[in-house]
Amino acid sequence: MTRFDTAAGLFGKGRLADELCITVPTLNFNINRDRGESDPNIPDVAAARRSRGEQLPAHARKLREAKLLQFAKREANRSPKPTRPC
Repeated sequence: MTRFDTAAGLFGKGRLADELCITVPTLNFNINRDRGESDPNIPDVAAARRSRGEQLPAHARKLREAKLLQFAKREANRSPKPTRPC
């Protein structure tokens, strides 16, 4: 029960349900039922988590590149500071 709840907290219920090829109400049933998850569901949750983990570095790289590009554009458009004579 806790494992699905934890995974749903990490991914969001909609994303986790999509990864498991089930509906959100079915996921809610699996989270709330009195008996825990069945063993066949555990590898599915692990695969979904692994998939998400593989996507995060690529997303972080894109964010860094976008930030560097934004910084470079801002610096290119910035007028030079006037210098004062000493």
